[in-house]
Amino acid sequence: MTGSDLSFRYKAVKGQDLPLTASLGATRTISVGGHTYMQGGPFSDELPDGKKWIRYEDVAAYQTGQLVDIFHPKVLKGVIADAKVVKGDYKGTITLKKLAALQGEKLTGNLGKIKVGYLIDTNSKGLVTRVVSDWTLDFGVLGASRSVTESRYTGWGARVKITAPAASQWVDSSDLLSGDHDSDVPAEISDNAISSLGQGR
Repeated sequence: MTGSDLSFRYKAVKGQDLPLTASLGATRTISVGGHTYMQGGPFSDELPDGKKWIRYEDVAAYQTGQLVDIFHPKVLKGVIADAKVVKGDYKGTITLKKLAALQGEKLTGNLGKIKVGYLIDTNSKGLVTRVVSDWTLDFGVLGASRSVTESRYTGWGARVKITAPAASQWVDSSDLLSGDHDSDVPAEISDNAISSLGQGR
């Protein structure tokens, strides 16, 4: 992938709690030219006047929030190989440890043992149209938290142009993080949903 323009919003589902990250608000991520630009959520409060984006230099992040990343060839090949095929669609279960390994990440401890259920829908041309991943994190006496992510894919083959924000609209993350003052701006951003769990290394 050479570039991406991703927007994240959260929608309440009846009977389910929103994830904690939803309280941060909607965010937008543009990755192009080897750099990543972040807007919204934790990336907005500390921006200087006139600035709308934070740039992470020499970082190409295409993190979609979907654990089953179909744009990673080894992931797609691996989950399809282990899945059951039903009318051209693929359904299966994989551990976070194995899913991380397919992406070149390493998970240790109990997190890696968690099982992720997935469903991959395809159209008549074999193109992926929908991916659903479902996993539960058990906190013991504090209860369990279930996470379901549904991604839909349309417009395969369409010509798109991704443009970086104008230089006058962004500030480098290194400038915001320099000095002795405390900052809520993340020093690093993950490039996939596995590493965003905070345990990938």
